[in-house]
Amino acid sequence: MGKLTLVAPITGAPPPILDLAAIPALKVIANPTITIALPNGAQTRLPGVLWPEQDPWAESERRTLASRSPAIEIRRLNRKEANILAEAWSPLGEERRPFGYTAFALFVKREPVALATAGSTVSASVDQELGLNRHNVIELTRLCRSEDPAAAGSLRVMLRLWREFLATPYWPYYPDTTKVALVTYQLPGTKGHIYRTDGWVRLRDCKPWGGAGTWQRGSRTGSHPDGLWVYFLPGHRPANLQAVLARRRREREGVDERRARHRVTHTASRAA
Repeated sequence: MGKLTLVAPITGAPPPILDLAAIPALKVIANPTITIALPNGAQTRLPGVLWPEQDPWAESERRTLASRSPAIEIRRLNRKEANILAEAWSPLGEERRPFGYTAFALFVKREPVALATAGSTVSASVDQELGLNRHNVIELTRLCRSEDPAAAGSLRVMLRLWREFLATPYWPYYPDTTKVALVTYQLPGTKGHIYRTDGWVRLRDCKPWGGAGTWQRGSRTGSHPDGLWVYFLPGHRPANLQAVLARRRREREGVDERRARHRVTHTASRAA
């Protein structure tokens, strides 16, 4: 990727990058031969004794513990740290809702390039027909990246890493309830392609609401989300999912058709 230069410096961002050339190469030392002395003064190898295998990652582990950061890393952030990035990168701004929360950022050479945060859902029921509720889902509340052109592809990377490795293992809330899905809300004016290509399913349209959540009245987006997306975790995809989606699609097309007829009728009546 080369050296990353942020378009707008982030207040409170980490210190300048460490020159990777200063990190020594991994040392590989040949296993010594274990021998014993014989009574006649000769030496022989002790049968059945093997030198223990070296840990090939011991040196890199020591470098990491010595604060020699790897070229690419994931860091877990607290809310204050994550909000520095969310305020700079996300149309939704910083996150203030008082619910369960985790945050992770992708760093390249100690520079933050992408952010993913998660929270408990605002509504206790997410999709009643499919059995989704606050206890068994995790909401992806922020997914954003640096505006630097070098970070253009980092958002898909961050989404996949969060989905595969970070979402459920680090979610401490409602531990007695099995998590069945990840959910997120599509930003107004977007198409949701990043979720579709990652295996998510668009469940339904969304209506405006109030309250203390991300999309409360007065949100920086100035609008409500365009749709609810879900990623069902392995083994938890509902058997009736396709039937439910097909019915909802027909209902949505029927509403669109009625609205179109109403517009035509209204326009004709005004012209008359």
